[in-house]
Amino acid sequence: MIEDFFKKLCELYDFKEAKIQKINIVSTNKIYRINCKKGTFLVKQINKFTGFDHKTILAQIEITNHLKKKNVKTIQPIKNIHGEQLTKIHEEYFLVYKYYELDDYEKFTEEEMDIAIEELSKFHNAMKTFKFKENKPLIEPLERNIDSITAFTEIPFSYRADSIINLCIKNKNKLGKKILKEAPLIKETIIRIIHLTWNKFKGKKSILHYDFSPDNIFFSKKEFLAISDFDFSHRGYVEVDVVKAARFWATRKDNSLDIIRFKRFIYQYNKFNKISMRWDFYYGILLWIVLRRLIYAIDYTITNKAKLEFLIEKDLKTIKFLMNNKNQLIA
Repeated sequence: MIEDFFKKLCELYDFKEAKIQKINIVSTNKIYRINCKKGTFLVKQINKFTGFDHKTILAQIEITNHLKKKNVKTIQPIKNIHGEQLTKIHEEYFLVYKYYELDDYEKFTEEEMDIAIEELSKFHNAMKTFKFKENKPLIEPLERNIDSITAFTEIPFSYRADSIINLCIKNKNKLGKKILKEAPLIKETIIRIIHLTWNKFKGKKSILHYDFSPDNIFFSKKEFLAISDFDFSHRGYVEVDVVKAARFWATRKDNSLDIIRFKRFIYQYNKFNKISMRWDFYYGILLWIVLRRLIYAIDYTITNKAKLEFLIEKDLKTIKFLMNNKNQLIA
C-alpha cells in the first residue's frame, strides 16, 4: 500500500527524489516521514475504520485555519498542487505537514506544562464563537452521550442491538469472563457518574480539543511550537476539556493519577480562563471520560472490530484508582 500511494502523493506535492519511512508511534492513524529535495514532511494517513470521513477531516482543517486567523499556534496541513489541504488517493485520505524536530514530551517540565495550559486557554477563547460549516466533528459532547456508559447494561437506541454485558455473557472467551468479573465495579462507576453529573453541566462553551495530551503539544528547542491533532474536537463545555487534559498530564505510568498534579493543572488553567471549582462535578466528569473509553474498547474488542485489550487493562486500573480515591479528588 505504501508504494501505491507514495508515487501519487509525491506527484501531488511535487516531492522529487523522495524517500518514505513509516514512523511507529502510538496513533489511530498511520504516520510516515518523507525526505525529498523540498525538505522533510510528515504524512498522516487517516484510519477510516475509526469513523473518520471526508467531512470530519475537513472539520479539523477548518479549526486549524480559524486558529491561524486568531494567532493561536498550530500546525496546518500544507496544500497540494491543486491548492487542497486534504488529499484523496485510492479512497484513502492524507494530510501532509512540515516536519519539525520536537522535544521529548516525556521530559516536559512543570514550566512547559504551564505554557501548554495557557495555550489551551487561548485555544478555548479563540474557538468560542467558531461554527462548523457543512462539516461535522467526529464525536458527541459528553453531556449528550449518556449511552456511551449506560450501553454497558442497557441497549442504546442509536448504534447497537445488544448491551455490552450481554455480549460478554454470550462470548465466553477470556475477555468476556474478565469483564463479567469486573461488572460490579463498572455498574457502581456508572451510578456514581450519574449521581455526580446529572443536570449539573453548566458554564462556558467552546470547541474542545479533547485530546490535549503531552504528545499533541509540540515544543522545539524548549520553545512552544504548536497545538496539534484535532481529531476529536467538538463543541462542548470547557470544563470537560480541562478535566480530560488534566487527566492526561497527571497520569502515571501505572495508570494511577497524580492527584496534586491533576488539581494543579485545573488551578493553573483557572488563572487564564475562569472556571468554577466544582471538584465533585470534576470527579464525575473524570470517571465518565475514562469509563466511556473503557466501554468503547470493550465493545470494539468483543465484537472483533479492533484489538484494544491494552486500553481495557489501562482504563480498568485507572477506574479502580479513581473509585478508591474519591475523597482526595473531591476535597
